[in-house]
Amino acid sequence: MSSDNNQYAVRQAFEFDTQTHAPHRKGAMMIRAFQLSLLTGVLLAGCSSSSGPETVSVSGIVTLNGKPLDNAEVYFMGNGLTGFGRTDASGKYQLVQGAVSGVNQVFISRKNGVTPETLVPGFGGEGLDEGQVQAAAAAMSSDPVMLRKLGKGLPKELVPTEYSDPEQTRLTYPVPGDGTSTADFHLLASH
Repeated sequence: MSSDNNQYAVRQAFEFDTQTHAPHRKGAMMIRAFQLSLLTGVLLAGCSSSSGPETVSVSGIVTLNGKPLDNAEVYFMGNGLTGFGRTDASGKYQLVQGAVSGVNQVFISRKNGVTPETLVPGFGGEGLDEGQVQAAAAAMSSDPVMLRKLGKGLPKELVPTEYSDPEQTRLTYPVPGDGTSTADFHLLASH
């Protein structure tokens, strides 16, 4: 895939007027910048031969109050790299680009009614792999300006803030040097 096509996809997904649609919550700009950098990194990963930190495979299961948490976004942040994955109906996930070994900060988000398919109907992600489409949807689902532009209401976060907010998360995971398939998170929320 050419760099021009990637840049076009990013422009199509993220054009908005920052002068008239400023975010309304503290930290929203930092989160938006994080999401855009994550998306850009995912989109350009296949077109670049840059050498970043070495990653290992990470997968696991996420539950909320003992039940599988489907369609949740799982982020591992460590040593300048953010790994991303999305859970399936049984709560299983695999990070698209893996994660760096060592202790990673983790946050998990699940917004009501937001899936890659429902967020942008018809956005088939032509030329993008499934992980790249998921990363684009994840970035757009947390951007109030983009949601307003697309005519979507702001989704409600279903995961408690201590797990879902990148600035407040209490979750960490020590990723072993050979990766893991048991990076499981059993979250609890008060009813």
